Amino acid sequence: MSYEFMDMINNHLEENILIKQQREEELAKKKQMRIQKILTCILSVGLILLSFMMETPH
Repeated sequence: MSYEFMDMINNHLEENILIKQQREEELAKKKQMRIQKILTCILSVGLILLSFMMETPH
C-alpha cells in the first residue's frame, strides 16, 4: 500500500470519529434539554397546585 492511500484511510477514519463524537455530544445536549423541560414542567405544575391549595379554604 502506498503512503497516500494509507493517509487517505487514516483521514477518513479520523473524520468518522469526529462526526460520531459530534453526534454523541448533540444527543447528550438534547437529552439534557429534554430533562430540563420535564423538570420545569413538573415544578410549574407543583407550584400551581400549591398556590391552588393555599387559596382554597379548608
